[in-house]
Amino acid sequence: MLMKQGWAIGIAVALGFALSSCSSTPEAGPVYSELKTDVNDMAIAAGTLTTEGECLTLSDGTIPIFPKATTEWKSSVLTYSGAEYKVGDEIELTGGEVPRDGDLGKTVPANCGDGALFAAN
Repeated sequence: MLMKQGWAIGIAVALGFALSSCSSTPEAGPVYSELKTDVNDMAIAAGTLTTEGECLTLSDGTIPIFPKATTEWKSSVLTYSGAEYKVGDEIELTGGEVPRDGDLGKTVPANCGDGALFAAN
């Protein structure tokens, strides 16, 4: 009888781990784009780097869209244009606001909030 209980407990624990790994929330990271934009360096978005859903955001809710060529996300560190940032750090970006219904807006995951989209250069 103890042998059957041991197997039952083992199976229950294994199922618990399997199910919990399926429902985990993905780690937040930057929204990338390889699309060319027509924004220039005339606008600035600045604030504290935060997270919302799967995305890095700014403290005012702005969702930066980073150029893939100059941005890297590794071990919770954002490397953008040669500088490193972590959540909680102040960051200043140049670029411009882009519409949600444009090509860049379509790259933003749905759970990132409804803040303005800012294409960083």
